Amino acid sequence: SGGNETQDSVRTEFTDLSTGAVQGGQALLSEQGQEAVRPLIEDALKEPAEAPSQPAATAPSTTPPSTVEPAAPEPLPTAPATSVPSTVEPVTAEPLPTDALLAGAALNRDGELVVPLTNNPADATPLDTPVNVHLSAVATVPLLSEFGRRVRLLALDRVPLRPPAPAALGQEHVNCDLVPCVALTYDDGPTPETTRLLDILATRSVHATFFQQGINAASYPDIAAAVAAAGHSIANHTMHHPYLTKLSADGVAAEIQGSAATIQQASGVHPVFLRPPYGASNRLVQKLAGVPIVNWSVDSLDWLSRDENAFIPNVLELVKPGTIVLMHDIHASTVDGQDQLITELQDRGYHLVTVPQLFRGIDMANGSSFFCRGTAYPCTPGR
Repeated sequence: SGGNETQDSVRTEFTDLSTGAVQGGQALLSEQGQEAVRPLIEDALKEPAEAPSQPAATAPSTTPPSTVEPAAPEPLPTAPATSVPSTVEPVTAEPLPTDALLAGAALNRDGELVVPLTNNPADATPLDTPVNVHLSAVATVPLLSEFGRRVRLLALDRVPLRPPAPAALGQEHVNCDLVPCVALTYDDGPTPETTRLLDILATRSVHATFFQQGINAASYPDIAAAVAAAGHSIANHTMHHPYLTKLSADGVAAEIQGSAATIQQASGVHPVFLRPPYGASNRLVQKLAGVPIVNWSVDSLDWLSRDENAFIPNVLELVKPGTIVLMHDIHASTVDGQDQLITELQDRGYHLVTVPQLFRGIDMANGSSFFCRGTAYPCTPGR
C-alpha cells in the first residue's frame, strides 16, 4: 500500500503465571524435534487439503501423520491465522527460520501440534492462503520438549483457563500484561501517618511504592526503615520538595543525590526511582536523575479534598489497567480511606502492585519518564 510491503504473522505465547516466564511456540519442541518437524510440515503442504485429522489417541490406525486445513474465518483459539496479500514479494530465498516457522505453534485439545503458516517453509515466500498444518500426536509427541509435554497435558485436560484471583498481592511475579494491575504510590513521607498506613497495607497483604522526602526520612529514620522492612518499594521525592526546573544544575544534583543518600542511610535501601515534585522535569533533571523518573496517571487529589469520600470516587472513576495512583501518606484523611480504596479496587479485579512489578519486563532507562503501563498515551506498552 503506497509502496509499503506488509506481511502478517502468527505468534503464540505461553506464560507461567507463577513465575512470569514467557515462551513461544518453538519451545514446545526439543532442539532435535525442531529440526525433525520441518520435513513433516513441508510434506503436509505438498498433500492435497483434507478434513482435519481425528485424534490419534482414539484412532491411531486411521490417523494420517499430518493434514492441512485452510485458515478458518474464525481463527483457532490457540493459533489464529490471518491472510497475507499474495502480491508481497519474497524477502529471501532462504528457508523460513525455525523461530518463524514455529512461532505460532500450539497444541489443540486433540493433542495435535497445530502450526499456522503464512509463509512457505522451504523458501519463506508468502502463501496465497494461510493454512493451519495439523501434525498428529503419533508423529509429534516424541518431538516435544518437557515444556511441550506439560502444555499438551493441559490442552488434553480441556479445563478452561482460570486466571488467578487478585490475592497474595505482594507476590514476586505478577504479569501485568495478562492481569489488570494498579500501582498505589504515596508521596512526601515518611511521617507518623505512614506507620498507620503500613499496618493497613500489611493487614491487606498489599505492597506499594513510597516516594520519600529526604528531610522526612532524616526526621523519622525508624519509619523509613519500617517501610523497607515491610517489603515496599522506596523511591526518591527530593530533599525539600522544590520545583527542580527552577534550580541550577548544582541545586538539582543536591536535591536528588542528597535525598537518595539520606533515604539510604535511614532505610538501608537505595531509592529505585525519582518522582520530581509537582511532576516538573526538563532535560537537566532527566540528565541528573540517575534513575528512571516515575510520575502518575491518576492524581487522587487527596491533597486538595482531604476527604476520603471525595478522593476515592475520583480514583475509581479514572482507574484502568496499568494505572499509577498518586496519593500522600502525610494526610490522615488519605490513610483513613486506604482500606476502602483497596477493597473497591480488588473487587474490580485489580492486582495491587509495586512500581517495579508494574513495569517488569520493560526497559526503564535512567532519566526516562514513566506514567503507567499500557498502549494508550502516555503509558509504556509491555510486550
